[in-house]
Amino acid sequence: MVAYLTRVPVLCVVHMNNPPNAVWYEHSDTGPSLEKLRYVIESADHYGVPIIFLELDSFFEEPKILTNGLSNCHYICTEESECGNGFVPDNGTNPLKELLDVFSVTDIAIGGYNRTKCVLSTATSAVTNGFKVHTTNEILFGNVNNTPESDEKAMKIFAEIGIVYNNVKDLVRSLFPL
Repeated sequence: MVAYLTRVPVLCVVHMNNPPNAVWYEHSDTGPSLEKLRYVIESADHYGVPIIFLELDSFFEEPKILTNGLSNCHYICTEESECGNGFVPDNGTNPLKELLDVFSVTDIAIGGYNRTKCVLSTATSAVTNGFKVHTTNEILFGNVNNTPESDEKAMKIFAEIGIVYNNVKDLVRSLFPL
């Protein structure tokens, strides 16, 4: 029998069909890539940890490249007017907070697009709502309009509000101990 010391849903703010300015890399040795995000998601699935995909209403499309073969995925649409912040109430309810409460979690691993807007605002709100945030630059995607300064500022905020790991392997080892 395996004892799970932690139950951390992987919260992915992913806009798979938002091309003109999304910067997606299938594989990258040094930067963020879908391959690395998929590794975190598959690790969570392996341990039976729920995986939550947030998506803007106007861009919603199941991110099949990330979900194929997974068993524990949940989808929530967010309002574009709120920068895709998953904690902003929708018609008086907060589906993300309610789902996290059902799973009785205290920690959230977060990644996706765009690290300076949607992902950052959701991470900041997660902390405000009492959750501990975990991430790595390898699963935080940018936008062609992001400047190096805005990316650096976002990563500084992530480090101030949560735990930023050096790479996906460190993140997975920390969240899913053997």
